[in-house]
Amino acid sequence: DIELWLSEVEGALSSEDYGKDLTSVQNLQKKHALLESDIGSHQERIDLVRNSAREFLDHGHFDKDSIKRKADVVEARYSALMGPMEARKKKLG
Repeated sequence: DIELWLSEVEGALSSEDYGKDLTSVQNLQKKHALLESDIGSHQERIDLVRNSAREFLDHGHFDKDSIKRKADVVEARYSALMGPMEARKKKLG
């Protein structure tokens, strides 16, 4: 579920753990690089959510307001990952 994934990533990006020694910092840098890759690879899923929602809206789905709201929230949460992702990368730098 994309919302569960977003929650997990938001939690990882808000971590205050920046390592205690060189080895732990290097491990966190590698972990962060994997997280960046994972975030990038989810762009297709976010696009799919947006496109699917648009189709439901275009076809007058009975719950179109809820669908639009949910799709907007997912897109906003995904977009909001970019700032914390860059900030954490710099701090781990």
